[in-house]
Amino acid sequence: PALSAAVLFILVWFLDWRLSLVCVAMGLAMIGLARLSGSIARRYSTIATRGLSRLTSLLIQAVQSFKYLRATGSYERLEQRARAESDTILDATQRAGNANGLTLAMAQPIMILFLGAMLYYRAVILGQDLAPLFVLLLYFVRVMNEVAQLQTQWHIFVGLTGSVDAVHDETTATEAAAEPNGTEPFAGLRDAIAVEHVDFAYAGGRQVLFGIDLQVPAKSTIAFVGASGAGKTTL
Repeated sequence: PALSAAVLFILVWFLDWRLSLVCVAMGLAMIGLARLSGSIARRYSTIATRGLSRLTSLLIQAVQSFKYLRATGSYERLEQRARAESDTILDATQRAGNANGLTLAMAQPIMILFLGAMLYYRAVILGQDLAPLFVLLLYFVRVMNEVAQLQTQWHIFVGLTGSVDAVHDETTATEAAAEPNGTEPFAGLRDAIAVEHVDFAYAGGRQVLFGIDLQVPAKSTIAFVGASGAGKTTL
């Protein structure tokens, strides 16, 4: 569309440079509108993509750790977070769609406004014959159609940038959080692993560990047995 619009614009310029200036003014108006709505669509596309990523993570946790979440009283809190993320995604998607719809809805009225002003100026103010103008208007309409198609493709691209930004941010955060390699070699355990007076409670207030004293001698194996939420993994 960009190449077609450029070729048609050059033809119109040689036929009537004044009409070409009108094309430029109208094109700038449509591009300005596209930039405004595109920035809005991109912002909410990013919000929706990140919200969808968080929602997917919550759903995976709910499926894989259902018994654990129920036993620790954390399932209701996870459910609330999932509902909040769903509302955020729906709101962001609607706002991005509204921004795209605004551009599509305003493109034709802007074109008609410029065409009407041009016809009025040539016929009423200048009193010129409209026959040559209609020939130029055919090119003019074609140029604007190509610009409108370019806007549509731009909005499709902007709607996908949220996913690209989310992947880039996640990759950057992962690289920044990477633990540096140590310089001291691990020689292995010599005596034992020992914990003393260990207490632990979940966020909901339910305590599962009470004053645990434990010593695991080197080169030995022990088993932790208990119901879900009893504190095995925590210990």
